[in-house]
Amino acid sequence: MIGEHWLGNFRIDALSERLGYSRQNIYSYFPGNHDILDAVVIDGCRSMADAIAREMSALDELAFDERLIEGILLACDLLRGGRQLQSYAGVNLSQGVRLFMANAEAVQDVLREYLRPLFERARKEGALYDHMSDSDLTRWVFQTAVYQLIDAEYQSIEARRRFLLAMFSPSINSGK
Repeated sequence: MIGEHWLGNFRIDALSERLGYSRQNIYSYFPGNHDILDAVVIDGCRSMADAIAREMSALDELAFDERLIEGILLACDLLRGGRQLQSYAGVNLSQGVRLFMANAEAVQDVLREYLRPLFERARKEGALYDHMSDSDLTRWVFQTAVYQLIDAEYQSIEARRRFLLAMFSPSINSGK
């Protein structure tokens, strides 16, 4: 329904009618419209993380930094191409980014769950600074992905990759 009507036109009445539940029943699970939107964003993040994990399994031979960068670029391309953010926001991508940012902590919790095995492997290989926690690393990935969504729309994939690698190495990669 959000994809059909966008955020600005999403109404709980229409949802209750479509589901065949009363408004009160829906409100017993979701106290407000924003709670429904939050749940949709988190579910979308989980679905996207699953898709990225499947794609990234083929890149297992890459170094940690390259693998992480490829994951960020893939996530951004999926968000843009798959219209997840646009389906929430309509033609105004920034509204979708704002919804994404409003759920930053929950989105980072989902990301951390998927990134933890990659971080553990990188630590064993000595590719991460020891003092960086999973939370710090996940926050870096999240902020980098948001930057890529907002600012890198017109750059080539190679320019984006070079920029991310240059920014990544001194930030969290102890191996370079």
